[in-house]
Amino acid sequence: MQILRSHFSIALLLVLILGVTLSIQFGVQHFSPNEIWDALLKDTSVSVSESERYVITHLRLPRTVISLLSGAGLALSGLIMQAVFRNSLADPGITGISAGAMAAVSFVVVSGLSIGTYVATLQIAAFAGASASLLLLLFLAGTRGSTDSSRFILAGIAINAAAAAVTGILIFSSEDVQLRSIIFWSMGSCAGLGWNEALTLSGTVLACTAALWMRIKEVDVLQLGNQFAELRGVPVKSLTWVVLTASTLLVGSIVAFTGLIGFIGLVAPHIVGGVLTGSPTSKKLVPTFLCGGVLLVYADLLSRLIAPPSEVPVGTLTACIGGPFFLYLLYRGKQYAR
Repeated sequence: MQILRSHFSIALLLVLILGVTLSIQFGVQHFSPNEIWDALLKDTSVSVSESERYVITHLRLPRTVISLLSGAGLALSGLIMQAVFRNSLADPGITGISAGAMAAVSFVVVSGLSIGTYVATLQIAAFAGASASLLLLLFLAGTRGSTDSSRFILAGIAINAAAAAVTGILIFSSEDVQLRSIIFWSMGSCAGLGWNEALTLSGTVLACTAALWMRIKEVDVLQLGNQFAELRGVPVKSLTWVVLTASTLLVGSIVAFTGLIGFIGLVAPHIVGGVLTGSPTSKKLVPTFLCGGVLLVYADLLSRLIAPPSEVPVGTLTACIGGPFFLYLLYRGKQYAR
């Protein structure tokens, strides 16, 4: 199993490196590998114009970094939620956490509320909205999960509906510019983001990943049941709050920049779990991080290539994949229940 896990992680890393290269290379304007290399090295002796250099270093590269980190963060969040809730259908989108963050961001856009910088305000609002949804989910569904997942799914549907209603009211009362911003976030996109957003998101994702890494062994024990974990000396309540807070902060930070990008947190853990069958959550952390990055990097690349020079919102593409996948999981669960 250790050899399989290592080979799988290496394969994901190679696929991710290829995806990053293709993401920088292709779009409305294509670049050769030599042009990309020369632009990154700032070699003035080659035929790369300043405008081309700007596209590579200030548009394509930070966008690729953001798509990688966003996919990785959403995948990790999904993995942790599935472990803590002991529910294979847990995902930031399905549970309503992403929708709560979206509603809070919409409120900031419409109200003009400011707490420090605009980016900081969006992050704080998204985290607050995601946290409120998480608290409501914990109240409605608890952390134990259920065999048929009905209570969990119903709670997620209710939270999504409530958050969508709030967002709809804000859209109705918004002006044209505000309306475009909200619609942009609701469909999800990595476009129009630069190094400031990439560096801010990098700090948040890496900090939350480190926090989860330090407690991941305890999460393995928690999956065996709360009573068993307590007998093994695991502080169940504090552990649950720490890992869910880190997961929520991940989702809130990502939604603040990219908008709603659904189902990465559902699909990536299941892909990894399908390969590493029977492995504990701690052994799936790194492969899931890489798998989430792979999924969103390639989805973002595809969003630019489907209908150039226009771009298909990447959240739409992930929904096209994740929606049928979610239905498949429900169908498979029904078959197992018979």
